[in-house]
Amino acid sequence: MLFHAISAELLKCRRSAVWVAILGLPLLGVFVGCGNYAINASAMHGNPWQDLWTQIGLFYGYFFFPILIAILA
Repeated sequence: MLFHAISAELLKCRRSAVWVAILGLPLLGVFVGCGNYAINASAMHGNPWQDLWTQIGLFYGYFFFPILIAILA
């Protein structure tokens, strides 16, 4: 029963354009976060990977993730 429900949901997702949002918005958050880090790298004095991670998390979490949730809802 559960297998049939999951396969039906996957079939619905394959025929919709929701995959563009699922893959595109996180990539957009990565590009914007990397760009912001590159511009402000001189102001950050910690571990470069951690600083980059926080910039990506900031932009994805506050800007792009709520948009993704709204699209999926």
